[in-house]
Order: sequence, then structure tokens, then C-alpha cells
Amino acid sequence: MSEALGSVRQFGLLLPPDYETSARRYPVVYLLHGSGQQHATWGRPTLLDHTTNAIIVMPDMDRTRYALSGGGVDPRVETFITQELVDDIDATYRTLPSRESRAIAGLSIGGLGAMLLGLRHPDRFGAIGSFSAPLNSLGNGGLLMVFGGFRPSPLIYVGCGIADSLLPASRRFAALLQDQQIARTYEEGPGAHTWESWDWQLRSFLAMLKF
Repeated sequence: MSEALGSVRQFGLLLPPDYETSARRYPVVYLLHGSGQQHATWGRPTLLDHTTNAIIVMPDMDRTRYALSGGGVDPRVETFITQELVDDIDATYRTLPSRESRAIAGLSIGGLGAMLLGLRHPDRFGAIGSFSAPLNSLGNGGLLMVFGGFRPSPLIYVGCGIADSLLPASRRFAALLQDQQIARTYEEGPGAHTWESWDWQLRSFLAMLKF
């Protein structure tokens, strides 16, 4: 039950293959789906093949937009993901409860949510990934406001397919990060606003984490 959202929330969970037979603690990756999707959208071979050393948490956010009309983060969603959900996962599973071992990423509107929440909470997330996201709302002043110059800065990944209508937004945001001397990995590749594009972005992000 989420007090912040006032409802029961579900999430998908992918545990490492050796979780039940080891005493290890594991890093955690939070994945946010797109608008109109469910947590099951992340049921990809990519995750099974590339996350053997991490716990994957996929909250079901229904039609949540993450951001308000003015571009700011929805405070209810912010509290649920960055506090309630993270604290519950750390209390329930054998996690490495540190920012260096915690990442957040998302696709489409979930990519905007991940970027907003990650930049607003760099003490919670050491890596942020945004796949084909509508990043236009993160302008220069807004970025500086939410990021706050936290050091060490999180690892940041931005990707988009070359046939995606959101490609200009990704390019502008990647350029903005570079102008602000904020390190980031930026990639363009095949595909539109589909899993043809999101799969290679997810692989690249997971490879960047080195979990």
C-alpha cells in the first residue's frame, strides 16, 4: 500500500539466478514503463541475459505521467518511488543499499520520470537511464534546479532511435548536459518508438552499469 499514491501498487521483480542459494547482497535497477503500459512490458530476454548480478524492480504505474503540466515532477510519484518503494525493497531483499549500487531508468514517459527523479535524488541513484523520452521539459534552468551540482554526479545515459519523433528532444538534452559539463553517454541507433530501439538502449544502459 502506497500512502503517497493512496492505492495498492504492484511491481514486477526479477531476482538474480543465485539469489536463493547465496548470502550475497545485490545492486538494484528500477525500471519505469511508458504511458499506458504495465510492468510486464519489461519482460524481455534482454533483462534475463544481462542482469544476472542485479535485482530488477519494475513498478506498475498504470497511466502515471510522472511530470506535471508545467514540467515539474509529480510529488506523489516522487515520494512513492524514491522513498516508499526503495525503502521497502531495501528492507525486504538483500540489496546493497547505497546510491552507487542503485540505478533508475525508463522508456518514453518513464524515461522522463527516471531522469527527473534521478536528477532530483542523486543521493539515492548513482545511475540514470532515459530511453526515447520526451525530455523537452527539462530546460536549462530546470536542469540546474533539480540537479544541484551533486558530486560525484550520477552516471547518465540518454538514447533514442533515429526514426523516433522524440530524437530532437534527446539530442537537445544531451547537448544541454554537455554544455553544463555534466558527463553523459548518448547514443542514437536503429528503430522508432518501439522495442526495436528500446532493446539496444536497455542493453547499453545495463552494460554501462557494470553490475
